[in-house]
Amino acid sequence: MQAVAKTPRIRMTFRSRTPRRIIREISERYKPYIDLETDDGEELVEWKETALHKQIASSMTPGRNLQAVRELAGLSQAEFGRKIGASDKRVSDWENDRRGISKRVAKKVAALFHCPAGRLI
Repeated sequence: MQAVAKTPRIRMTFRSRTPRRIIREISERYKPYIDLETDDGEELVEWKETALHKQIASSMTPGRNLQAVRELAGLSQAEFGRKIGASDKRVSDWENDRRGISKRVAKKVAALFHCPAGRLI
């Protein structure tokens, strides 16, 4: 007579705001128990190591990040400008990388959209 025991699986998902040190600690501590395959047998890969991530990251300027955040919020350049005290022309200049984004403005945007200010500088 044979017996087969199945171990339960726990699926964990981390938010983008999860500190890297937490993810690293969990990965190192529980490495022998982590299954790096999907249910269909595909091997999992680290997103930041993929060619697609590297291509996208290289094209993401502070202005493009600002534009992405603004568009995700569903705001026009004029609406966004009113919220942070800037003209739509100034917003356009930032988004098209014709002007740098100051730390003061980056902090305002970060507070408004709950995103890291460092992405905008």
